[in-house]
Amino acid sequence: MLIDSSSKWVVRPSMLLGGLLLVLVAGYWAFSRAFGYIGYYPVLIGEVAMLAGVALAVWSGGLRFPRQLSAWLFVFVFLFGLGQIIYSAWFLEQPLLEVIRSFATLYYGVYGFLAYFAARRLLVLLDDQALAWLMPKMAWAVLLGMSISIAGFIFLVDYLPYFPQTTVPILTYKPTDAIIPLLFFTVMWVRGYLPPAFMAWILALVAFAAARSRSSLAAYAVGFVLQGPFRVRSLWLMVAVFVAVSLLAIFDVRISLGYREISINQLAANALFFLEPDQAGQLDSTTTQNANWRLAWWTAIWNEAVVNEYYLMGLGWGVNLADHYGFQTVEANTLDVLRNPHNALMGILARGGWVISFAWLLTYATFLVSVVWSLARKHYSYANRTLLIAIFVCTIANLINGATDVYLESPQVAIPHWILIGLGWALMERETRPSHAETSVGLEKP
Repeated sequence: MLIDSSSKWVVRPSMLLGGLLLVLVAGYWAFSRAFGYIGYYPVLIGEVAMLAGVALAVWSGGLRFPRQLSAWLFVFVFLFGLGQIIYSAWFLEQPLLEVIRSFATLYYGVYGFLAYFAARRLLVLLDDQALAWLMPKMAWAVLLGMSISIAGFIFLVDYLPYFPQTTVPILTYKPTDAIIPLLFFTVMWVRGYLPPAFMAWILALVAFAAARSRSSLAAYAVGFVLQGPFRVRSLWLMVAVFVAVSLLAIFDVRISLGYREISINQLAANALFFLEPDQAGQLDSTTTQNANWRLAWWTAIWNEAVVNEYYLMGLGWGVNLADHYGFQTVEANTLDVLRNPHNALMGILARGGWVISFAWLLTYATFLVSVVWSLARKHYSYANRTLLIAIFVCTIANLINGATDVYLESPQVAIPHWILIGLGWALMERETRPSHAETSVGLEKP
């Protein structure tokens, strides 16, 4: 029995914690920054939920640390960074609120451990039937919320109120934020956990994101390829993409999206950028302009870190890097003012130095290698293997987006990202007997 008189105070908090994390993932995936700004700064939903999650984890009892090298490496990164923020606030006298805000890049990792604590207890419930029941409901809610956000952001942006102290409307959209749930649900669809009709909805939203963002296009394409051996549904998807692109070209369809449009020229410019940047710039000048702007900022950070030998400490965690390096694009002093260099690693290097940057990279490298090793060597149920594959490709996609955007510093991305990593830690410690691996009960796998 899952709940009995001897375990009710252990299991029930874990179920509450799991439910809290699921609601957070769905909310951030559906409404992006609009969900993240619920609350009043500095008390926002992400921080409140983190404190509630820690309380539930402690209440559940029986806490155990993940038996994963990547988890230990992250603890080193976190503690090393904690020492740096104390130094930044106390000795460098940088604004405490700014120091803590910048450190969110690392402290959101707490969600990984909360997800691990919950998943250790709840994965016993997650068989094929449970995942097949959950995924359509979650996908429907997320895709509907995302569609509403797109419609509001494009057609109602001049009429929508803004969150306090920000320039963020109550319905907002960012393609790099949206592409991760779309990739996650693509994996679920390919592996049979979503009905066929969902793919048209997903593809339409992917086209929207891919037209507005080169990084989104690259993240989705790489994730799709890395999900594993192609199945029948994978071929259906590729045929659907080919037909859609052909129709765009034949009828010269152009759907204005404000900043960019859905058209064959725009998609070609975004894809061509990775092969021939100059030629892509002829199709869309913003591709090379944005790339050159980012590269100049990263070069300035790299050169300063090398010249000043930022080994144990960088500029400090309370520094606005856009102001410091002269790349500020927002004049208003709002909460969403530009602060980070569109690359998570460069942000950590500038503020924290070489040691913490290398340890941060090593954390992700060991996590991804561990997932690949587990998928290759361990026996998993079909449901658990599907989740681990989705976590693997979504982590890589997050790193791709995080290399060119203010991304892993943002709660709407970082919190679901770390929840998936924590779920991955729990899945890698859970193994099914060989006789039960890769089996499915009542689920038709394509």
